[in-house]
Amino acid sequence: MKSIQTKLAVVFLSILLCSLAVLGGMNYWQARSVLNDSIQDNYLELADPLNGSVESWLNGRREELSMLANTSVLKRGDKAEISAFLGEIGKGLKSYERILYLDAAGNSVYAEGPGPNFSDREYFKHGIKGELYISDTYVSRTTGSLVMA
Repeated sequence: MKSIQTKLAVVFLSILLCSLAVLGGMNYWQARSVLNDSIQDNYLELADPLNGSVESWLNGRREELSMLANTSVLKRGDKAEISAFLGEIGKGLKSYERILYLDAAGNSVYAEGPGPNFSDREYFKHGIKGELYISDTYVSRTTGSLVMA
């Protein structure tokens, strides 16, 4: 009689432990999912005001560059005059690592003088069509720094 009771107890405890293990695993996966969703929502809430700040900063840079692009010095296209102009502008605009002028062929002019050809770059291809373009970050050919164009 005692051996049947022991066998039943072992079977019952085995079933109980297996059930608890399955419920515990299901509870873990569900809690993990809820926590991940909650963390992601919190990050999005924290990032939302920053998005507005970044957008505001980019809009300010767009306005600056639009004003610069429409100056008579750049429209005339005299490279020596443009080089001197960029040197003066560069002193006041600290948001930029470097400001350059590109002619219709993609040849660049810096404050220091002529530079390389950038006709293969996406920003040139969009700009020559009159389109506003802001690139992802990339490594600058001339300085090796991480930049946007």
